[in-house]
Amino acid sequence: MTALHLASRVGGLILLIALPRTASSSPCDPAGSISTCVDAEGLQLPGGDSSFVGLPEARAPRSGRVVVGVATTYAYRPLVLNVASPDPEGRDIELVKDLATTSLAWSYAPRDWLEALLVLPFTPYQRGSGPNALASQTGTALPRTAVRDPRLGAAFALPSPLPELDARALVELALPLGDPDRFARSPSATFSPGLALGSRQGRLELGSFLGLRLREAARLESARVGSELVGMVGVAAQVLEREQLSVALEAHLRSTLLTQPGGATLAPAEWLLSVRSVPSAHERLVLQLGGGTALPLSSGERDGETTHFAGATAPALRGVLGVRYVAD
Repeated sequence: MTALHLASRVGGLILLIALPRTASSSPCDPAGSISTCVDAEGLQLPGGDSSFVGLPEARAPRSGRVVVGVATTYAYRPLVLNVASPDPEGRDIELVKDLATTSLAWSYAPRDWLEALLVLPFTPYQRGSGPNALASQTGTALPRTAVRDPRLGAAFALPSPLPELDARALVELALPLGDPDRFARSPSATFSPGLALGSRQGRLELGSFLGLRLREAARLESARVGSELVGMVGVAAQVLEREQLSVALEAHLRSTLLTQPGGATLAPAEWLLSVRSVPSAHERLVLQLGGGTALPLSSGERDGETTHFAGATAPALRGVLGVRYVAD
């Protein structure tokens, strides 16, 4: 059985599992105008090894490779609503003001062309006003901890027309097992197919990813969040060969596929600059440190003028610290 054939079979099975249910069957339909079944953490860390923070690896690993990792991300103001008020600029409601997410990741390559992936994220600390802040300034605050949706998937090496170009197809399924009242899960399973492309030329590495996140929709006041088109690009350069120290710059865009009221555009985006080090002589331990900010690519109309903003799940400030152990 070829890699492409197996990928299509697995992708079809996952799609059947992840098909959205009808809205009436969802436990996340809000009584008011804010659904808590919105994942405030839009950055999904890859399960395997990568030169980048969020950009998946395009080059297939050697058969038998195992990667075990733990990474913590901090997001400042990832989920903020701006509502009408006597102030001409409106009033900001920080549904989630501070969000720390720790992800446990594992991957295994039983074949040169196949890699199994598993990511288990949880939140040891978060702070925010919670969903009741729109109706009352004395509502219940957001719980400080949360379990988030686990992700499992697979990556398949694809034939490339160019010898210097690497290509892999990825399919992931996020199960809606996170806490439904803490902005820590989606209203349904999320099926995520995608394609990663990469090229290495000497000390320079280029990477890109294009994919989808298909899931049910949820409401955040007038905005509708749900299925997204995901695009990522990045460039990494090795600056110290002996110490295996590299620097990477990447940009992420998560553009919603849902029509927004008033012709608004919801496209959360952010950029990240990171440093990656392999201090071990046997290339087993990998350290990664990075940070970045949101990109104001979302837009809407206010008082007859177009305003630009970051968009839900794109934090004003981001920090990432990760450690991986690679065993070939």
